[in-house]
Amino acid sequence: EPFQDFIHSIEHVFQTWTTKPNLWICAFALNQDETQSLSVELEMKPIEESPFVRALKKAKHFVVVRNSTTDLYSRIWCVCELYYAHKFGLTLENTYVTGPDNF
Repeated sequence: EPFQDFIHSIEHVFQTWTTKPNLWICAFALNQDETQSLSVELEMKPIEESPFVRALKKAKHFVVVRNSTTDLYSRIWCVCELYYAHKFGLTLENTYVTGPDNF
């Protein structure tokens, strides 16, 4: 996905907020391209100890940014994040979905 499209999607979610939140963006926190790199970054710890699960546990809001090239449900990390977001009470009231609806 083009980075500018990603930024536009994030800006769209928070455009009416008077106080902008701090954001933790999982795509920037872990190298998600290579299985071996990801395993090293996670140090083969249980998934509950991964950076994104720890971040979700403390989050007050959850933003799902769709893109025009990949169905987020085809990526295991995205599905895992959705699972943990739900587990930690990030529901319709505090979850925002943005980006193209191509899938």
